[in-house]
Amino acid sequence: MKTSIPCSLSAASEFAPTPCDTPARPPRRRTRPGVSLVELLAVALILSFLVGATAQFYNTSKAQHQLSRDYSQVQTDLRTALRRVTRTLRHGFAPKHPSTQANFPSGSTSNSTQVIVPIPEADGAGVNKEIRIYYSNGSLYAQRSDQTGAGTLLINDLRTSPAGAEFRYYKTVGGANPTEVAGAPETATEVRITLTGQYGRATTSVVAYVALRNVISGTF
Repeated sequence: MKTSIPCSLSAASEFAPTPCDTPARPPRRRTRPGVSLVELLAVALILSFLVGATAQFYNTSKAQHQLSRDYSQVQTDLRTALRRVTRTLRHGFAPKHPSTQANFPSGSTSNSTQVIVPIPEADGAGVNKEIRIYYSNGSLYAQRSDQTGAGTLLINDLRTSPAGAEFRYYKTVGGANPTEVAGAPETATEVRITLTGQYGRATTSVVAYVALRNVISGTF
C-alpha cells in the first residue's frame, strides 16, 4: 500500500491537505571519509622520525654534559697537582743528575719523566734533603729522600700513552733567552712542566714554567 503525504493545500479548503503521489524519500546519511592505509603509514613514518630525532638530541645532550663534567674534573685535578709541584720546585736547587739518595731507585736522575731537586731542609748531617717528583703508570708522585716507598700521590688520572707528565729543562744566564739543556739538567735554572690528564672522554693539558729561585740567585 502506497503512503501519500500532504504536499500542498487544496483550493476548496486552505487547511485540507492534498495527497501527493510521490513516495517519501528517506533522509540521506552523512558519512565521514575514512583514513587510508597509505595515510596511516605516512603518519607512522613521520612519528618514527620525530621520536628518533628526539632520542638523538637527548643522547647528544647527555654526552656533551658528561664530557663537560669530565673536562671540569680533570682540569681541577691537574691544576691542583701542578700547584703542588710548582710550589715545591720553586724553592729547589739545581736538579740532580744523578741522585745518590738511598731511598730513591738506583741511578735516579732528572729526565723527561721525573725531576729531582735538593730542598732547603737539611738532614742530620747538614746535607739538603731531596725530593723526587716522578711519573709512573698514569700517576704522579712526590717522594722525599727521607721517605721510603712510592711517596705521596699527587694525581692518578694522567694519560698513560704517551706519558702524561713531561719535564723539560732550560737555562737562563744574564737575562738572555732561555736555552733548553736536555742533556745537562743539572745546569737548568727553569723547569717546564706539562701534565696531560685523561678522565672519561676528556683529555686536556696544563703547562707551567718554574724558575728555580735558589739556582737563579747564584747565576748573576
